[in-house]
Amino acid sequence: MSSIIKKKILTQEEIEEMMERAVMDDSISCPYCEYGDLEPDYELCPECSKRNPLKTLGLI
Repeated sequence: MSSIIKKKILTQEEIEEMMERAVMDDSISCPYCEYGDLEPDYELCPECSKRNPLKTLGLI
């Protein structure tokens, strides 16, 4: 796993874009590793095992 994935901190703008995609589309991509076709309410990314920031923040 690369150090970029471990240390990436999402900005408010990135979280808002994720929320917009979750509402408009049936799937979103992981903001850390860009793994695609995830359900908006996923718990952990199967590729990088990072938590869904939308669920962590209580937005979904």
